[in-house]
Amino acid sequence: MVRKINGKIVGMLALSLQKLGEAAVFAVVCSFRGLFEFLRLFLKFLWDKSVKLRAKIFSAFQYVGVFAASPFVKLWISFCKMVSDIRKGRRKKGVLGALGAFFTHFGRFAFGKQGLAVTAFNYAAPIISVVFLFNVVTAATSATYALKLTVNGKFLGYIENERVFLDAEALVLQRVNYHESDKVIETIPEFSIERIETSEKLTKFQVANEILRTSDFNLEWAYGFYIDGVFYGAVMDNSEIDGMLKSLLNVYRSGNPDEEVAFINTVEWEKQDLYLAESIVDPKSIIKMITVTKEEASYYTVEYGDSPSLVSDILGMSMEEIERLNPGFSERGVYVGDQIRRNVEVPYLPVSITRTEEYEQVVPFETEYRNDSTLYAGSTHAAVQGKNGSNHIVARVSYLNGAEINRVPVKVTAVSEPVTKVVNVGTKPVPTGGYKIADAAYGEYIWPLNGGYISCNYGWDAAWGRNHSGLDIAGVGYGAPIYAGGSGTVILSRSGYYGYGDTIIIQHENGMRTLYAHCSARHVGEGEYVTQGQQIANVGRTGVATGPHLHFAVRQGSIALHPNLYLPR
Repeated sequence: MVRKINGKIVGMLALSLQKLGEAAVFAVVCSFRGLFEFLRLFLKFLWDKSVKLRAKIFSAFQYVGVFAASPFVKLWISFCKMVSDIRKGRRKKGVLGALGAFFTHFGRFAFGKQGLAVTAFNYAAPIISVVFLFNVVTAATSATYALKLTVNGKFLGYIENERVFLDAEALVLQRVNYHESDKVIETIPEFSIERIETSEKLTKFQVANEILRTSDFNLEWAYGFYIDGVFYGAVMDNSEIDGMLKSLLNVYRSGNPDEEVAFINTVEWEKQDLYLAESIVDPKSIIKMITVTKEEASYYTVEYGDSPSLVSDILGMSMEEIERLNPGFSERGVYVGDQIRRNVEVPYLPVSITRTEEYEQVVPFETEYRNDSTLYAGSTHAAVQGKNGSNHIVARVSYLNGAEINRVPVKVTAVSEPVTKVVNVGTKPVPTGGYKIADAAYGEYIWPLNGGYISCNYGWDAAWGRNHSGLDIAGVGYGAPIYAGGSGTVILSRSGYYGYGDTIIIQHENGMRTLYAHCSARHVGEGEYVTQGQQIANVGRTGVATGPHLHFAVRQGSIALHPNLYLPR
């Protein structure tokens, strides 16, 4: 029974799918029929609405066809007329009549008002006119024009424009007025525009030579030496000076393949030209000039922490030398941002150097601060030591006379990443009781131990035969806690510190330092900030010590002071 029901269901599904497929095909067919019908009606609409347009287009084609065919129609009519007249002439007058009719029609066909010659001319005339006009325009635009230059009534040649003459005149003045010569050359130019057959025109140097040739000066062919366009003299042979210029540049060359080394000034030779004989110099005089050094003002910017004496050391100048260049320097002192003048020796011809350099650059680590309830408030502890990273840098570096003036990185590759330094910041309340600043009524520091007595005082120690730089405090037992006498930064925390063994030194904000020696254990590291009364170590007998005790010292710089002056009585 179940199988029969399942079979009926399958049959019904198959029939449904068949009906669905037929409906889909019917829908597609109807869609295409609707689309084609729409296109047919749309095209019919366009055809009906374009009657006038089609009539105009047809008329236009008809006119063009008639116009194009009219010469051939006329030719055919003339040909038929000629055949008819030849036949009539032959019947009336024989062969002579036929020839007469032929030549009559041929003359009309070739030279008549509507003959072949006239028609051909009517068609060819516009074309010939266009070609002629094109040739005229081409000839006009391809013609070469130039300024004809005449100086003092003498034709010198053709130039591009008046600027060429003005530049040439300046060159002549430089050559003539070398070493303040009193020679004067008069130049009265005349210009006119002319068409020339050649495209070659005179340069400013050629014009200068031609002007000099017209003078009565004593001239020589030589090489002119110019710096930034200024004439410094002429030499008969420039090889020695060329060699010196190359050697001045070679001093700064490093062999880098993409290195660019050049003079800041424009140093150039002019090819052999005419110069006054008196302007020709010995090459050694020019070499001496370009190899000397000259003084130029330079400035040092005062930074934080600088003092007059430190600035003197940095600049390598005495106070008197600085005072001469900077009046009032020694009296008023120096302030951050002050510009201190100094004179430096620089080459007569400064040299710029640009090269690609590769180097390793340190990437400073960052510091992260975290609260730590196990440390006293105001104290810190480096939980993770920071480590600098490294980048490989490819940079384009520029120098002036060997001193760097600019550095532009073009590629940066990370070699190693920096490790962030983690610093724990204490939040634990500072100990109370006998370790308050108020208890240090006489001095500034608190007693570093909880009890004890002075076993060796400050001053001469007869037992050791030397001065004792602090207080030895004993009687509290091995391992007793040692407290910071005052708040400050730990600048030393190490073992084996000379004869002191395990030692801690704290730098206080007033510039003083306190020292704690012979410790058995140290609880703070260098760089940490400790609070007055915070435990920093334990009493021991490390280093040179006969028993457990604390050596406590107060210092100002390298000078040991009497601790009793800074401790409560």
